[in-house]
Amino acid sequence: LMLRDGVKTDHSQLTVSGYLGYVSVAFWAGMIIVGFGAIDLAMVAPFGAVQLAAVGQADILVIAVMAGVLGFSDSYSTRLAQAEGAGRTKRTFLPLVLGLVVVAFGLTCLLIAATPAIEPLLYMFGQIETLVPLIAAYIVIRLIGSGLFLLYYAANETLKICGHRRFAIAVLVFGLVANAGLNIIFLYVAPIAALFSSPTAAVAWATLVSEATMAIAASILASWLLRYRVNWSLSNISVSFGAEFFALLRHGPGAGARRLNDYVSALIPLLLIGTFSVAAVAAAAVATRIYMIFCRIPQATFAAAFLYYSYALGQRSIVTSFALQDTVRKLLRASVIITTIGLAVSAFFLAPILDLIEGGADRTLVLWLLAAFMIALPAYVFEQFFAELLVANERSQFLLVSTSITTYLVILPLCWFVAKESGDAFSVLLARGLGSLILGGLFFLAFRK
Repeated sequence: LMLRDGVKTDHSQLTVSGYLGYVSVAFWAGMIIVGFGAIDLAMVAPFGAVQLAAVGQADILVIAVMAGVLGFSDSYSTRLAQAEGAGRTKRTFLPLVLGLVVVAFGLTCLLIAATPAIEPLLYMFGQIETLVPLIAAYIVIRLIGSGLFLLYYAANETLKICGHRRFAIAVLVFGLVANAGLNIIFLYVAPIAALFSSPTAAVAWATLVSEATMAIAASILASWLLRYRVNWSLSNISVSFGAEFFALLRHGPGAGARRLNDYVSALIPLLLIGTFSVAAVAAAAVATRIYMIFCRIPQATFAAAFLYYSYALGQRSIVTSFALQDTVRKLLRASVIITTIGLAVSAFFLAPILDLIEGGADRTLVLWLLAAFMIALPAYVFEQFFAELLVANERSQFLLVSTSITTYLVILPLCWFVAKESGDAFSVLLARGLGSLILGGLFFLAFRK
């Protein structure tokens, strides 16, 4: 992990302390984000199984949409991190931010225009009739705030990219507390709760308002902390606004498609396992939850790789090609080492974690399914690491095409065939892991090119 010999440099230089600090921030940010959904479910649970099921099901669908939306934040982060690495933040920041604001507004209008189709689509896909109006209402409310969600995420990424990482965590903690407080007010304070059509709608509005407060807080913090580093003049906007805006439009959809396809390829195998037995569903739910918590560790290293590689890309005019390749090797080595350490620590705590969350699930089956996840872990690390580097290189069209073809023509048909023929959850998860192997190879070859 000696990424750079103990030289004290600014936050855009790859150092051991800077890298580990960013990984730590990214890890805890991921863990806090998990808390938002957990709080929503805990708050609505006393209102009955129907409301609980509606929030849980709707949130799964909203996450899929938001995964696509965040592609524009990926494109924004790429351009800002490269500008930060090159020392161009002063003239790049304002046109880039305004470009993102326009994109967020247009995206919100587009998604709101599509909301009349939500309820018919839910009926068409066979959702339980009593849940459809609740799920549709939740999704509509969350889509109203899709632009705010994008702006919050980008503002928080700005804090991290520009060296103010602790503030990014502070905003998340503030949002988590706000979300919990708003849930209590909207659900349990009678005069206010009466304003909402259902507890499901109240939870959706609580999430939307908390996202709006986080967007405002992160934006104010970023503007204040960068007040002396940014050219705020209108003449600066006119010079490069068009270039930044159209760059976001070109690369955001491809990066978003990669996120969406990644989510779909993870979700569908679990839905297929849901057709086997109650025991398989329970074991898969527990194994998936444990694996998702563990994955916050490698995901934090992927985020760090994206950031430091983007910084290095911005410095291409002053670093050699060999130095850039050396940066990639160090980042990959660090991801592998930290993931391995995280795996060892997680294995040590596996028994108490199972005691806490396994419920009535078959422990042997849970461990068997965890083994299926771990067999594919090396391919997953390789896939996600090089995917982040391709995003930093703005290879959005390649990401769109490669992930779409692999997901919908290879992974999902293969998982469906295995599920139909074997009826075995372990085999389905292994089939999903083959997708990581394919994409990892494609991403590596594309990155080398």
